[in-house]
Amino acid sequence: MLFWCISGIGDPGGAARSTVFINDVAFEVAVGPFNVREAFGDDVVLIHASSGQPVLTNQWGLTLHSLQHGACYYLVRTLALALV
Repeated sequence: MLFWCISGIGDPGGAARSTVFINDVAFEVAVGPFNVREAFGDDVVLIHASSGQPVLTNQWGLTLHSLQHGACYYLVRTLALALV
């Protein structure tokens, strides 16, 4: 399980950005819909840490709402079971 937080650092001269920490490594992402599938693959779900609810995405893996500034999320890998 991976844990990440949005700390949010806006760039006054450009597009709004947030700093994302994934396993204690900082990444900058644009504010707005976040492509979970592109960033982490098909087999993951983001869970909002304080509510325990999954972050909803569309069929392409884009979040339906922006990730909340200052909020923390868990990245959970799902298991795909193949019945043979």
